[in-house]
Amino acid sequence: MDKINFNDMNLEYSQDTEILNFNGFTIELKTYLPIEQCLNMIADVINAAADANKFYNPGKIDVAFAIYAIKYYTNIEFTEDELSDLPRIYDIIATSGLYASIKDIIEDELSYVKQLTLSTVEAIYKYHNSLLGILDSVNTDYTDLKLDAEEITKNLSDKDNLTLLKDVMTKLG
Repeated sequence: MDKINFNDMNLEYSQDTEILNFNGFTIELKTYLPIEQCLNMIADVINAAADANKFYNPGKIDVAFAIYAIKYYTNIEFTEDELSDLPRIYDIIATSGLYASIKDIIEDELSYVKQLTLSTVEAIYKYHNSLLGILDSVNTDYTDLKLDAEEITKNLSDKDNLTLLKDVMTKLG
């Protein structure tokens, strides 16, 4: 099989758009989101859906996904103040039919990016529940903890601490 040099193929990136006329406005829709922007959108969705315990509420994922899809795929802009109240913005875009109209036009693309988003959340959960993730979390939670030899000896001599340590190690395998 003969090798072909990629540069010799003269391929060009093509940014096709669709037009949606909605409520008297002309909205431009990207039919493909460049991968860097796609990854930024996924990060924005995940960050918006996480609570303080790193739980990603499925409802919050849907809300954030709809809003950030509009932000990244259209020429509609949101202020930082608007993005600070995602539930209110979502209610507006859902009840007005704006999101449904956009989704109808680029449904396959949005479905693909939504699946990437959900796969990323799943990967985050797998990492957080892995031994490496647990150790990383412990390390982050206790960065200010001073562990000198005397303190370690004192803590290990406590029967309750030894029982807890044994239980944890047994569960970790």
